[in-house]
Amino acid sequence: MRYRIVAVGRVKDEGVRSACNEYLKRLRHYAKVEETEVKDEARILGCIPDGSRLVALSRMGEAWTSRTLAERTAFHTGQSVEQIERDADRDRWFTAEQAKDYGFVDHVIRSALEVPSVGPVS
Repeated sequence: MRYRIVAVGRVKDEGVRSACNEYLKRLRHYAKVEETEVKDEARILGCIPDGSRLVALSRMGEAWTSRTLAERTAFHTGQSVEQIERDADRDRWFTAEQAKDYGFVDHVIRSALEVPSVGPVS
C-alpha cells in the first residue's frame, strides 16, 4: 500500500512537526509514504495521481467515525447509509456521469465554455 500526503504550506510548530514525523516514521514500517507540500489549495489535485483514493483533512475539521462519514455522505447523496457502507467496503470508481447519478455532484461540466468567466483564463 502507498500513501501520498499532500499538505498546503509547511507545519511551523516544532512540536506538531515532531509528532507528524514520528507518526510517519511508524507508518513507513507498513506502507510506502510520500510527502508533498504545495503553496495553495489549487495545487493539491495536481499532486494526486489518477485513480487514487482521496481523503481530505482540515485543521478546522472534526474526527469522524466511518459510520458518521457514511451518514453524512448518505445525507448529501440521497443514498442509504447501508448502500454507502457497502460501497465503501470495496474500491469503487465513478465516471463523471456515474458520480452525478450517485449524487456526489449536481452537474457535469463538459467544456470550459460552460463556466462563466469574468476575465481571460490563464
